[in-house]
Amino acid sequence: MTATQTLQILSITSSLLSAGSIATLSVFDIPIMRSQPASRSLPMLRWLFSRGSHIYPTQSVLTSSGFAYLAYNSVPATATTLPTILAHATKGKTGMYLAAALFTLSIGPWTTLVMLPTNFELIQRVGHGA
Repeated sequence: MTATQTLQILSITSSLLSAGSIATLSVFDIPIMRSQPASRSLPMLRWLFSRGSHIYPTQSVLTSSGFAYLAYNSVPATATTLPTILAHATKGKTGMYLAAALFTLSIGPWTTLVMLPTNFELIQRVGHGA
């Protein structure tokens, strides 16, 4: 097995494991928390979000770096000018690896723009008895 194949396996597996674990949290844990009184669900939500903040950003950067390297490595040696490099970056393996790298990193902006404000609003509402 080559280093490229190993990196492909690790990057794809890491991405799938992360997506699966986040989906599992959404499908199973969130409904359980919603069925609990706020006094019980808020600590669970804080704990869940705290664990995720320790795992997923690092995983996202490492996996995205793997995909970015695979994209770089998949550009043919004959592509020596910027237009030919860009042509390869928008199609085929290179384009797919770049898309995977960008989608993997998208967890950051999504978390920052959507999850943080939502979680802080929930914490504030529960703190005020709303």
